[in-house]
Amino acid sequence: MQAQTLETGTPKTKLNPNWLWPGGIFGLALLIRLVYALQLPFPPLDDPAYYVQGARSFFNGHPLELSIVWNYHPAPATVTHPGFDFWMPLASFLIAGSFFILGDTSLAAQLPSIIAGSVLAALTFWLGRRLLGGVGLGAKPQTFLAGIAGLYIALNPLLAYQSAVPDSSMIYAALLSGAALVWVSRESPAQSLGLGLLMGLAYLARSHAAFFVAAWGIITLVRFVKEREDRVKTFKLAVFTAIGLLLTAGPWLLRNWLTFHALSSPAALETGLINNYATLFNYETPINFNTLLQQGPGEILLTRWDALYNAWVEVLGTMFVPVALLPALGLFLLWRRNRAQLDGGLLYCLLLGVASPLIIAVASINGSMYHSAGSIAPFGAIGYVYLLYRAGEKYRAWKPEGLRLFPILMVFLIAVELVQFRVSVGGTVENHRHNEAVYARLNSWLKANNVTGPIIADEPSSLNYATGLPALRLPADESLETVKRLAERYGATYIVVTSFFGRYPAALESPNNTIFPRAYLDPQSEFEIYKI
Repeated sequence: MQAQTLETGTPKTKLNPNWLWPGGIFGLALLIRLVYALQLPFPPLDDPAYYVQGARSFFNGHPLELSIVWNYHPAPATVTHPGFDFWMPLASFLIAGSFFILGDTSLAAQLPSIIAGSVLAALTFWLGRRLLGGVGLGAKPQTFLAGIAGLYIALNPLLAYQSAVPDSSMIYAALLSGAALVWVSRESPAQSLGLGLLMGLAYLARSHAAFFVAAWGIITLVRFVKEREDRVKTFKLAVFTAIGLLLTAGPWLLRNWLTFHALSSPAALETGLINNYATLFNYETPINFNTLLQQGPGEILLTRWDALYNAWVEVLGTMFVPVALLPALGLFLLWRRNRAQLDGGLLYCLLLGVASPLIIAVASINGSMYHSAGSIAPFGAIGYVYLLYRAGEKYRAWKPEGLRLFPILMVFLIAVELVQFRVSVGGTVENHRHNEAVYARLNSWLKANNVTGPIIADEPSSLNYATGLPALRLPADESLETVKRLAERYGATYIVVTSFFGRYPAALESPNNTIFPRAYLDPQSEFEIYKI
């Protein structure tokens, strides 16, 4: 629609809110994440370093071959071996592409996450428009609420941080949110194929996409059973989705089968059988169903309670202040008004937020929930804004002449986020700079003593990233004798411990340690090095 100006009679184009809102949200999110990333010169410990080293492998002539042993189930024949039996590859693929264009720099490694995190904020607007459109709101309130939800994601300190580091979290979240948006769009073969492609790409970012695929499968099956007259159509669309999923995820699963004789590492399932994260890195002691039974019912239940607490208080409670139950309540109220479009999204949120901690409890406690929670952030933000809108409307009906409560709640919500951002960012930046200094001192000692590795370390990916030396995971729940046999098998020369994990460094510091003499203690007591 165009309007004529009186002065010239030339057309004056009105700004389209469907693009103005997401464009502004994307731009703001991009600026915040870019500035944040520039303050973080060193990646978070272990996981992001693995992705960066995976990207670097494309430039040394041996793609996806790493000198990092993250886990011994199964144990590789040599330290340098085909990687990504457990980790998913998409983050490394994208970082490698960024390296190819911009060179091997910290910012180039961070760029895929920066862009994905910014896209996530914009996708939240479009998803909000779609979901809020089915509850009887007018076009302007619908657009405004969706815009506030997108703004909440753009300003969220946890999501901004995850966007500023070279990791899979935001790549996964953006792809899953895109899949959710396509899922609630008008049904067609092209839409169904696109849904499958996005689900497959999300799986290549994080294996937690299996929960989204499960949600899609359950909803599709229920629809097939209940809507008899549309069974042919439902089946046809499901076939297109399955084709898209296989086109993206299939080649990677085939690669794993040909390389490792398994579709994926057993480590993911093993996290559901243990109650101590250090046990996951056992070298000799097997992990099986007996590992679970030996814990007893009390410990099994306590571990899962801890996982739920971590998910809903420490992760989602940080993402949605003051408590995650508020956006959950808003999403439930929205679902009651728009079940047709929210069935799948709500089911995925429940599977990730409840089923995942119960099934793979130790993994959830130690990072898998943290790294995957961004994929439900758009649903939470939309639910949160809708809850506050409903509260404002209820108050307005109760006191028609009173203050407009909803704008006050919106301002308060954004203000709390900004305060949270200000409080958290300083300590986060300082922690990254601290880790950079620690690994710089560690690297200096190793170089000064002509150490060529391999090194047994509690953070093998970070050590490999900082020093370039081959690194093996310290089996932190096993004895010194086991570590000795591990060192003999792989020819390791030193043990490096930078944190308290499992039995270490206590076992090495004990007077009973007659196997590994201490070679060096950091003057600031940040790491210890033992000679093998």
